[in-house]
Amino acid sequence: MVTGSEPTNQLLHVNDEPIVDQLSIELLLSIFEYALGPCDHDYGWRYYHRLCALSRVCARWYSIMKHSPQLWTTVPGFIKEGGLRKILERSSGKHIDIKCNHEAVHFTTYFDILDSASERWRTLSLKTSRTVALEHQTHDFLQLSAPNLERLSFQISHWNPVDMRNVEFFRGNCPNLKEVHISGITREWSQAAFKELEVLKLSYVDFDSVGAILDIIRPLSQLRKLEIYNCKIDEELSASSRPVSLPNLQLLRVEFHPEGEVKIPIEQVLNRILAPPACPLYISFDNYGVEEEGPVAETFCDWLFGRRTKAVLEGVERLTLGFSNSEDDLCSLVTFKLHSGSANIRGGFKDSQMEHGLYVLEYIQGLFQWASASETFTQLTVSENRADFLNNSEIIASFKRLPPITHLELIRPEWSSHNSPSEATSDSEDLASSTEPYSTIKHVILWEVPSDGILDIVLGALGDSRERAPLIAEWRVEDLDHVEIHVDERDFHEAEGVVEVLRNDPRIGKVDLYVAL
Repeated sequence: MVTGSEPTNQLLHVNDEPIVDQLSIELLLSIFEYALGPCDHDYGWRYYHRLCALSRVCARWYSIMKHSPQLWTTVPGFIKEGGLRKILERSSGKHIDIKCNHEAVHFTTYFDILDSASERWRTLSLKTSRTVALEHQTHDFLQLSAPNLERLSFQISHWNPVDMRNVEFFRGNCPNLKEVHISGITREWSQAAFKELEVLKLSYVDFDSVGAILDIIRPLSQLRKLEIYNCKIDEELSASSRPVSLPNLQLLRVEFHPEGEVKIPIEQVLNRILAPPACPLYISFDNYGVEEEGPVAETFCDWLFGRRTKAVLEGVERLTLGFSNSEDDLCSLVTFKLHSGSANIRGGFKDSQMEHGLYVLEYIQGLFQWASASETFTQLTVSENRADFLNNSEIIASFKRLPPITHLELIRPEWSSHNSPSEATSDSEDLASSTEPYSTIKHVILWEVPSDGILDIVLGALGDSRERAPLIAEWRVEDLDHVEIHVDERDFHEAEGVVEVLRNDPRIGKVDLYVAL
């Protein structure tokens, strides 16, 4: 019989062992992998810093980490010789992902160690500035046998391209190689190892002509994604060049560098790439002047829309239109998606001045005029500093020709001080007419907007006196059906107070708060 303080003492004894020490190895590994995160930021520096810190917590954790090969499969460029050998040993025969910056390592020592494990390479990512010594070592390294390689990223500073003539990538034998990104090298490489590619990106590569590009992609019938950007062309295409069939293509991006020797008519490329009608197209208009607006934008529209069936074009019912920064530079990227039943038409373009882009938006507006849908609408998505477009009079005018904007999505919006809303519209008559495109908005989706910014945006749209700054001066509505807010986990509690204010506003139908993942 247990009396007095015995039950309490027994309970304390049961809990002497911390709960975390009672977890299974499998569950602990899952927790570790979540805490460590992906090993691709800063070439793995943060990843291995965290891994070493966790392994010092206790002997059990050290043993688990040391004998878990899946935690040691990324080889960063900053690692020293001893650490590199340790990673290869602890990864225990598993396939490895090499992510190397030449400036961060002693190149010769680094690859003298890695070449003995070339049959284990799964990813090879090399970024470097060119020197003559590195060029010869790189040639040797890229010609090793790597039968299990799946992804290759070889990027050289485009100021000093590397001569890759007569280089036989991986001895021409890479049956698992599916994705390649090549940047900053000369054209004349052997690509026998590329036959099964599904993704190909070429940037900062100098080509003799468009025909040289076609010769590269001609044997790649399995391509799903093809991106050619910031490349220079020296000559126009020969009239005798044969077209290339890419029956599996799911995305095409073509952008020529504005400093090329000649301005290549975009139809020279598009008319010789035979892709499925549903393939999205992304191009840049920034290499073409205003005088070329019609032909260039018309070619884009003909390739993207002209190959679709009449049923798809007449069935368009909804437009998703986005303004953001492109991934590889600060040019304006405009993307769109037209929904037509189970089909859709996707595309996009860069246009710093939006001169050619307005032609495309007018073309899309024409499609909706002929559409059979009784009700059509637009979702407008704006990211980061493209939020300035919301106060641009020319952009606003183009919105008027599109289906009514009912959904507005803002992703980390930024407004520059020199393009403030207060300066955007000086005439009261202009303001009254410019509110029309935004007056139909009923749904607002906000991603990672500061709490005070949420109130400024939403209450400003409702004309509330509590707003501090009219971030979108032309936007005024009487009520909103739905406000959806996504915030960083660290800002969740602060955002709850903002949500409470909005939920108490009778002009707003529903307010939802989510943690952005």
